[in-house]
Amino acid sequence: MCSSDLALEAVVQTKTSWTVRGKIADVSYSGIALFVKDVAQLSVGAPVTLFYRNERVRTVVKYILPQEQGYRVGFEIDSHFSKPT
Repeated sequence: MCSSDLALEAVVQTKTSWTVRGKIADVSYSGIALFVKDVAQLSVGAPVTLFYRNERVRTVVKYILPQEQGYRVGFEIDSHFSKPT
C-alpha cells in the first residue's frame, strides 16, 4: 500500500481496544464518514477514537448505514481534521 492510500483510510478504536480500518467516504468540519466491513463493536452514540492522517480525535458514532459491501459509518467531531490535499 502506498502512502497516498493511507491518506484515504482511517482507523476506529473503541474503548475496549477493538479496531476497524475504513476507507474515507467524506470529511467535513463537523465529522467524517468511513466505509467499513465490520461494525460488530460499533453502535450509534458510542464513544470511539479515530486515527486519521497522524491525528487522533475522540468522537462518537453518529450513524451506521448498511451498504452493498459493508457499512457507511459517520462520526461527529468537535474539532476538525485536516482535509486531504
